Amino acid sequence: MRRQRRVQKPKHGDPCYYCGKQATQIDHVIPQAMLRTLALSTEPITLENIARRVLTVFSCRECNVLLSDTFTETLIEKKKILKARLKRRHKKLLEMPDWTSYEIEELGYNLKSYVQDSLDRLFLLKERLRW
Repeated sequence: MRRQRRVQKPKHGDPCYYCGKQATQIDHVIPQAMLRTLALSTEPITLENIARRVLTVFSCRECNVLLSDTFTETLIEKKKILKARLKRRHKKLLEMPDWTSYEIEELGYNLKSYVQDSLDRLFLLKERLRW
């Protein structure tokens, strides 16, 4: 009977490899869909392919979903693709104008809360893009 390799799950405080946010999932560097195709292939599986099969990194849910079954030669390339997808997904947030504290104080309660929340999300997004 073959022994399965246990993949370690992220613990509280483990960062997402791609953006630094709290990791909650595991991203298979070689997507599982691709591995299933490889397994059905008639070509022999090399040691390099086997080594790649077990490579995983911790990721947050959003990064894992955005990358889906994306395959690249290196993790650096995969990270670049992810950042481009994050920018596209949050385009409106990134286009948000700068607000002074005086302008924010002049707003009504609901709009003030919305703007402040958007500024907080924008700050976190920029941190993720810098990671």
